[in-house]
Amino acid sequence: MNKLRYTDIKFQYSDQHFFHNLDFDFGSFALWKIAQPYKAKIRKLLELNFEILLETEIYWSEKNFHSNASRLYKVPILLNGKNEELHSAHAEKIGDTKFTCFIVKDKKPNYTYAQSVSGKIEISNLNIVNVKYQMRDWIEKDTGIKYGVHSTNNIYEFFFQVPLLLGIENFNKILKGEKLKIEKLEKDLEGANGWTNYNELFQILNLANNYLIQRDFENLPKENPEMDIDFLTDNYQRLASTIGAKQKKNQLYKGNILVDKKEVSIDIRFVGDKYYNPNWAKEMLHNKIMQHNIFVPRMDDFFQFAISCKGTKV
Repeated sequence: MNKLRYTDIKFQYSDQHFFHNLDFDFGSFALWKIAQPYKAKIRKLLELNFEILLETEIYWSEKNFHSNASRLYKVPILLNGKNEELHSAHAEKIGDTKFTCFIVKDKKPNYTYAQSVSGKIEISNLNIVNVKYQMRDWIEKDTGIKYGVHSTNNIYEFFFQVPLLLGIENFNKILKGEKLKIEKLEKDLEGANGWTNYNELFQILNLANNYLIQRDFENLPKENPEMDIDFLTDNYQRLASTIGAKQKKNQLYKGNILVDKKEVSIDIRFVGDKYYNPNWAKEMLHNKIMQHNIFVPRMDDFFQFAISCKGTKV
């Protein structure tokens, strides 16, 4: 199971139920500043509904607090943006650089399509969602504040958020069902200060996103002489937030990241952006193969892509 990646997760529908191919479901709950007085009550509720695999206090640095908050909530960090632009409502909602994180295992998830707070219709584990709403109702009744608790709504969000929060080693232990004893974790999101190398970058990407590299991938992940990476994905903001991209204000699919303290340009094409036929874009992502621990187009898709793009190097 520790080899499982984001794109290995598959959902099926049978007997009026959705279910995925993992043995268990997992969820993450974050208790922001306003929720701290309710910690014992929340712990008891989680114990009644799930198996708690981890309870820890996470400390983010002041330096990266706002960018951490933006990435966790998939809010763009603007290239050349002023510092005050990072002071988002999400950072105000979190309220402090210290918060409590619970990781739970759900042995009998209840998946269906539901509307999130943001209005998006997405597949959700109602067991996780309903418990979160119950926590929020307690806090709102006493304080008038609605969103004192954050959670992942489905297994895809879990694979996006938890590796960034806890790191790959701890994430893989959790997938194996291990109970972790970590009282305090002083760390920002993975890649908060840039990426040490491309191996580190793609280890996180493989866990957290459905993607492929469109071209010039022959030397990756050892080196990137072009200092440029062209992605294809089905969720461009999730990918941008995963890698900590600074995005162009009027072209959010473009920007840059830091790898080995060097600036690397990125271009994120995604299903539905009209750059490719959406059916073909979906097909390319479905057909992708792994080469040197990165996802690249299958040979036939790569050559079709090369022919369709004048001037593309083959």
